[in-house]
Amino acid sequence: IPITTYEFLKWLGYDIYVAKSIGTYFSMPKWSKGIRRGRTYVDIYKLFDKEELDAASIEEVKDKASRALEFDAYEEQESLLVKYKNNDNIEGLENVLYVCPHCMSEFTMRIKNKDTIYCMRCGFEEKSDEYAFLHNEKGIGRELRHVSRWSTFIYNNLKLKIAAGIEKGLADDMQIHVIDPKKRKYKAAGYARVFLNPDTLTMYGMVNGEHLELRIPTSTFPSLPFKPGRYFEIQHGNVSYRCFPSNSRSVMKWVNMVKIYYEMSNSKTEAVVSNT
Repeated sequence: IPITTYEFLKWLGYDIYVAKSIGTYFSMPKWSKGIRRGRTYVDIYKLFDKEELDAASIEEVKDKASRALEFDAYEEQESLLVKYKNNDNIEGLENVLYVCPHCMSEFTMRIKNKDTIYCMRCGFEEKSDEYAFLHNEKGIGRELRHVSRWSTFIYNNLKLKIAAGIEKGLADDMQIHVIDPKKRKYKAAGYARVFLNPDTLTMYGMVNGEHLELRIPTSTFPSLPFKPGRYFEIQHGNVSYRCFPSNSRSVMKWVNMVKIYYEMSNSKTEAVVSNT
């Protein structure tokens, strides 16, 4: 969350409340299709009163707000144990968990019988239950019970590869869609070569019959809107470019690398500020 958000909270000068939804992730997982019936909750409570907010530093506001907003749907499910309709159907999850945690191969994960994710290369597999917890029944590799832990493992491993210079960026030819103002929906508009490195996201191509050339610093956007296994979106000015990679399974890797490069860029800035 940008630091200006916390500055804005202080500027408001009002009591600040948090409204936190619980269970909505399982009702409509981003990687799946449709809605899954089940119980959801909303927890609303006061985070700061006006006087406390006024006396707090920006860092104190940031720390307290960040802790309040952090959540892990699978950790919450451990205590709630709510059953959602078709909760063991994990079709689409292979687009999020794109790295095998056993052999470390990329884009080798597949789904079988709707409830089992497995690696085509080494045979690692886990089966989902009705609570959306994963179980390693074959004994190949270690069990990752929570999807969130597997996802975090992928993210942290990618950070290590970037730090070691093993991963140096991404590039792919993509179909580009933009919004048709008359129909008010995205439509195919052209193609572009998209590059990502630690400093810049670059697009070269032809969109709506015109040459497109964009260079956007990675320090300016912390993440990308996306649909796993399909597309991610790049906002530039008043135009949103919906990008469909030739390797649709790579969407999550693009999103992860954007987040990591943003962290890297802003940690450098914070270090310079603190040193001066």
